[in-house]
Amino acid sequence: MKQNPFAVKISRESDEEKKMAHVNEYEITQKLNHKNIVKSVAFFDNEFKGEIHQVLEFVEGKEVLDMIAE
Repeated sequence: MKQNPFAVKISRESDEEKKMAHVNEYEITQKLNHKNIVKSVAFFDNEFKGEIHQVLEFVEGKEVLDMIAE
């Protein structure tokens, strides 16, 4: 059985407002279904480390920052 790869976005946020922005991003992108939008799969708030982990579908290709730099 072939498994799909995933990407993990990790953010270190201590500000509650910024944490909520990540939660909102997760909730919105989880519901959207469009070929140009990466879908969120899971979300974890690791309060012990002060990190937010967002699991996303993996998209093959260049990183966005590399594309912008070009």
